[in-house]
Amino acid sequence: MRLYTSANFLKYVDGCFYTSGRFHRATRTDNYIVDLPNRPLLECIQAGINPDRRSQGFPPIALERTGVTGLQHIIGTVSMARVRSGHGHLGLLHPVERSAVARLGGKRFDDGEGEAVFGRVVAGMPVVQHIRRRPTNGQSLSPPVTFVSAKRETP
Repeated sequence: MRLYTSANFLKYVDGCFYTSGRFHRATRTDNYIVDLPNRPLLECIQAGINPDRRSQGFPPIALERTGVTGLQHIIGTVSMARVRSGHGHLGLLHPVERSAVARLGGKRFDDGEGEAVFGRVVAGMPVVQHIRRRPTNGQSLSPPVTFVSAKRETP
């Protein structure tokens, strides 16, 4: 099975879009605001490409639902953020807890479609946790945590 979400992410990596990108959001119990009724908290950090390159990005892709891929939202999952129902884009979400709320049929989104899982942090979760605990203004990390670069590891 080909994972289009992974291919989409690698297009951004290969195009150096994540160089000077940033972690810009952290959701926690102390900063969660219920913006829609019955929307449960998903404790996560969110990252995006270099803001100066946002207009150069690629079109959104069709969302790969967890019901099709079989991938789950567990601690350290990497998911493609959504721009609208059924379409993933260029932001990344890293849940810091096992969560059913962002999967297909979960209560995080009104349409129940969830997020498209395509990877997992296999080393460095203490860094993810550290970023999540950094100061926020609302849910915005203050200041954001900037990437030096993102690239494929060569064997």
